[in-house]
Amino acid sequence: FFSPKQRPAWLPEDSPLNRATLRDVARANAGVTLTALPDTPITFGLRDDGLAYVLIREMDVTTSMGQGSQDAMATRFEPLAEILASARGVVIDVRQNPGGSDPVSFGIVSHFTGTPLTAFTKTTRSGDAQIAPFTAIVTPHDDTPLTLPVVVLTSDMTASAAEIFTLAMRELPNVTTIGEPTSGGLSDILGFTLPNGWAFGLSNQTYLSANGDLFEGIGIPPDIAVPFVAADFEAGKDPVLEAAFDHLTTQIDG
Repeated sequence: FFSPKQRPAWLPEDSPLNRATLRDVARANAGVTLTALPDTPITFGLRDDGLAYVLIREMDVTTSMGQGSQDAMATRFEPLAEILASARGVVIDVRQNPGGSDPVSFGIVSHFTGTPLTAFTKTTRSGDAQIAPFTAIVTPHDDTPLTLPVVVLTSDMTASAAEIFTLAMRELPNVTTIGEPTSGGLSDILGFTLPNGWAFGLSNQTYLSANGDLFEGIGIPPDIAVPFVAADFEAGKDPVLEAAFDHLTTQIDG
């Protein structure tokens, strides 16, 4: 299932690839058996070479009564943060992540910054004008942020709250983004019900990066472009993930 429902340029008509099968290929090429992080859509593993792999399927989390989703994710991420503290570097894969909740994204990012981090600004359309800009700031989860080298993997199926995650993470000096531009659908949705009963969603917000860049419709470009080739993934290979691990190894070992 793709949204919008148009086949990506890289996907042949008869290809069996979809989000689920692409995640399976990534898992098979991670170099380690992955473990689920309880009450989250996150799986992870720490390889023998000290590099970690974290796959985030969507930006969602199980919350307790009265608990916000940002606090819930920040708390549930703590056991993984302890593991990553001993890793040499980490690849965070949001290539097949269709989004979810922006606060969930912030809950993850909060473990990677030791100071308040400006993630983006946004304005909302109201009539013929835009309301005053709102600046989104990620507050550190604690005073022991993760400062290890990080690669965030993106693709044109990285969407919505996963793009917000990417916007925030790319502001950190230890983060490199690799892959392809994201889908370019950052805005929240203003929902209507039409007279005939149809549900209608309108992108009514303008998100700008901390530097003032607009990525709506074009996607967030990666620092290092690695093209997606369907034939590689159909053959069970993941060159993008391999490039990420190679980049970390070179960055760490020189």
